[in-house]
Amino acid sequence: MLDRFLSYIKEQNLFNNEDKILLAVSGGMDSMVLLHLFQKMSCQFMVAHVNHNLRGLESQDDQSFVEKYCFDHQIKCYVNKIDPIVFESGNLQDTARKIRYDWFGKIMEENQLTYMATAHHADDVLETFLINLMRGSGLDGLSSIQAKNSNIIRPLLFANKVDIQNYITKYNVPYREDSSNSTQKYLRNKVRHTIIPAMEHSDNRVKKGLMHSIRHIQSSNQLLKWFIEKERQNLCNEMANSISIKFSDLNASPYPLELLFQLIKKYGFNETQCIEMLAVDQQSGNKYISHTHVALRDRDLLIIRQINSSRHQKELSFPCSELPCIININGSQIKMEKVAFSSHINFLSSEIQYLCIDKIDKSSLVIRGLRNGDKFAPTGMNGKKQKLQDFLTNNKVPASKKEKILLLTGSGEILCVIGHRVSEFVKVSPDSKEILKIVLSNDEDYID
Repeated sequence: MLDRFLSYIKEQNLFNNEDKILLAVSGGMDSMVLLHLFQKMSCQFMVAHVNHNLRGLESQDDQSFVEKYCFDHQIKCYVNKIDPIVFESGNLQDTARKIRYDWFGKIMEENQLTYMATAHHADDVLETFLINLMRGSGLDGLSSIQAKNSNIIRPLLFANKVDIQNYITKYNVPYREDSSNSTQKYLRNKVRHTIIPAMEHSDNRVKKGLMHSIRHIQSSNQLLKWFIEKERQNLCNEMANSISIKFSDLNASPYPLELLFQLIKKYGFNETQCIEMLAVDQQSGNKYISHTHVALRDRDLLIIRQINSSRHQKELSFPCSELPCIININGSQIKMEKVAFSSHINFLSSEIQYLCIDKIDKSSLVIRGLRNGDKFAPTGMNGKKQKLQDFLTNNKVPASKKEKILLLTGSGEILCVIGHRVSEFVKVSPDSKEILKIVLSNDEDYID
């Protein structure tokens, strides 16, 4: 196993002896084998353990186990205990992953570490492939887990679960059993314990066949990326502060949607936004926004610019005179239009919100993200203002979701936390003359 481990590291060019590595160690079988193998090597490494506090005493025992093992073997160990309240809303797995990797990144920066190693193995590759397949992923998602992705390395991808179990037995490596691995609560466990065994029952060659298919997809994806970079030189006019693409050039291709998506997904745009960009009824001036860039339709041109702090507000400005309008930003779509008052309107909905804008300067309306010190007066508090961060915390919005929160501001006030709450100052009444309807929809389920 050690020889295969060292050979795989060399074949995949994962790291060398001069690099400093952070090992993510949960205390489970896989991560303890990874740690044990690293102990046999002549490289510098340290350990990071995350206690999610989701399994009570069992989570604390996992932490104590890792800490004691590292103390006994004189290995530097970092521990992060997470307040479980952050998992009470949103996707638990996604939130936990973001918190973990953000924390790992801080440790690496503080200690000037080169890479972070996780204990993913070949069976994880199969499970991830099937999960992404069910979610409608593109080639990036179907390529599953890579041995090396930026500064994250996965030196155990050559081994399957049986290899790891045999190593545990041979070297009597201690480990902790995570009870959550046997529950059917999570999709990955359903794939692991139900779907893959059912597939193997139908054909015992399924794991070998799937791995063969994944390797084909990975190779095809690399070829596609090479082709797209060639096409980028022909189709993208790159200037100092922007990139422009002609719609006429895209439409001359047999696959304009697929080509556009491959060209601009590196800027954070998704497939739904690309469909909107290519729609025949799209008007010049329409904007599409990702986390980092804004795309503007200007007649036959799609002009893409990076958003920076100095012009962020300007890029996200949408005057009410342009209503109705559709804004695509950060994987969400916001539709804004004026409507008449009706007693049938559901004012309690978070997906559809209504604002009275009778006294609002329409030219000042702006959609933007959070800023330090933001305050607003949510409905139900009789006009009393509170810090926006406190409002989000009280409503159990996880940290991973806060960076995606969008605000509608106008006349110097926060009028609406889109998808959450309207300000008391713009609450609709039967006397309201101008009512703004905001519809929020998300498209974050597809991985590519």
